[in-house]
Amino acid sequence: MNVQYGVRAPWIGGDTSALNWRRSFHGRVDEIGGARDFVGFLLANTRFAEQAEFAVSEFAGNALRHTISGQRGGWFCVHIGMGANGMAISDHGGPRATVCVAVRDLGGSGIPAIEVREGHESRGGLAAIAEFAVTLGCDGSPQRGHLVWAELGLPEAA
Repeated sequence: MNVQYGVRAPWIGGDTSALNWRRSFHGRVDEIGGARDFVGFLLANTRFAEQAEFAVSEFAGNALRHTISGQRGGWFCVHIGMGANGMAISDHGGPRATVCVAVRDLGGSGIPAIEVREGHESRGGLAAIAEFAVTLGCDGSPQRGHLVWAELGLPEAA
């Protein structure tokens, strides 16, 4: 598993050949279910939809708990990005299908911590996402807000 800080999320934003979806939600805990539903709808019928829903709910929960997003008037934004035809170039040079799911928060104090301990069984949080993500990362700052993201592998085309 690869953890990256200060690195832009794959397929989110600048790549004009990418498919991108995003939706903002009010900074309330009851909005996390809506974020999961949004991801589940867009990624329905893919093998990793449940992982993407889990990742987004963890990212959103952390945004509400640890940043200004969870304060009165706050919000968070869910991003889903996929390369053209869902294809990316793997580390081995060949194509592989991937999708990136991310949550942008409003910042505040601190930087999201991704803690992975060798030999320690994780039951939740960013460490659990790190167990199934191809890459897990964070970009931003307490002043600008953070984009916490996970790149997930898609099943091979039939």
